[in-house]
Amino acid sequence: MRLDLTGRWDGTYRYSDQLGPETPFVAVLSESGARFSGEIIEPDEFRPQVIRASIEGIRAGHTVEFTKTYRGGGEAYATPVDYSGRLSSDGRTITGYWLLVELAGTFEMRREEAEETPELAEAVERKASTR
Repeated sequence: MRLDLTGRWDGTYRYSDQLGPETPFVAVLSESGARFSGEIIEPDEFRPQVIRASIEGIRAGHTVEFTKTYRGGGEAYATPVDYSGRLSSDGRTITGYWLLVELAGTFEMRREEAEETPELAEAVERKASTR
């Protein structure tokens, strides 16, 4: 069982009441002690490109909490997003919810199994260009 969050994760977040699109993302995390940080790459909802965000969080056992802060993207991405989730017993999945001012929703992240997959940033950029 691997509880350390360090590594690459594929994720999706969804809006409550389908107020926005289901959005894929890629996270690269590094955990040290109970704290972790990293970067998220996801399609920009307003333009056919990707947007990047930094994350800072804590893990206590199977409880995971972090804040995502977008870098760039303008006013639409100015407010940080708070996430709260639960790491599965096998350490391969995190599920939970997110909250942003008047918006909320759910998310799921899965740890990559093999390094043989295409570069994750390239995969997100391909998804962004098809929106």
